[in-house]
Amino acid sequence: MLNLLNFFEDTAPTTNPWTTWVILGVLLVAVVLMMVIPGRKQKKQAEEMRARLKVGATVTTIGGIVGEIIQMDDKHIYIVTGTEENPHTMKLVRQAIHSVNVDAEKTDSAEGSEEEVVDEIK
Repeated sequence: MLNLLNFFEDTAPTTNPWTTWVILGVLLVAVVLMMVIPGRKQKKQAEEMRARLKVGATVTTIGGIVGEIIQMDDKHIYIVTGTEENPHTMKLVRQAIHSVNVDAEKTDSAEGSEEEVVDEIK
C-alpha cells in the first residue's frame, strides 16, 4: 500500500509555488470586489431614496410602521400614524426609513400638469 502511494507521489507534476500564490491572490481580489460593489450600489440607492423624502410622502420604516411625513429636519423626520380619530406622532431618524411611497393622487395631478405643459410647447 505504501508503495502505491509513493508511486502517485512520484508521478505528480511539479508546479511552481508562485502560481499557487498568484491564483489565490486573484481569487481574493475577486471575492473582495464581489462584496464591495453591491454594498456601494445599495448605499447609493438608500441615499437616493432619502433624497426623495418630503412632507406629505408616505413612508415605511425598517420596523414595518407606515406613516405620513409631517415635519423634517436634518437628522429626524416626524410621521403621523394611526387613525384620523386617534393619530400618533413619531420621531424617527432618517436611517430608519425603508421605503418612500409618494401618494397616488399627488403623482396623478403632477403627471397631468406635465402633459399640459408639453402640449403647450408643441
